[in-house]
Amino acid sequence: HRGAKVCAERQGNSQRFTCPYHGWTYDSHGSLIGLPDKAAYQHAGQCHPELSLTRVKHAVYRNFLFIHYGARQASLETYLGQAKDYIDLICDQSEAELEIIPGGFEHSIKANWKLLAENGVDAYHLPFA
Repeated sequence: HRGAKVCAERQGNSQRFTCPYHGWTYDSHGSLIGLPDKAAYQHAGQCHPELSLTRVKHAVYRNFLFIHYGARQASLETYLGQAKDYIDLICDQSEAELEIIPGGFEHSIKANWKLLAENGVDAYHLPFA
């Protein structure tokens, strides 16, 4: 909400979420259910869907979750194009498929994201490393 993280936890369950920016509270479906100091807000007491959290378009391919913020016209498989072949290649490496291990990894680095992405897909240097 207004650029603030409404959900600070990486995992878990909650019936409600409170925005640290305004203190607005949302239910687990993203609907606005609470406003502090309602008298100060001109729309208080009225049901305004535009005040609820924005729904995000999402799709699943091979158990990978893809989120899209824009107005996607094509299906996810069409949008992925040839990248779909690489996902299939990774997923088909084993008869048991991929094992999803809970948890996450987060790393921040001061760099141009395009350089990181380019180096991540550049296999030319691998035979020499």
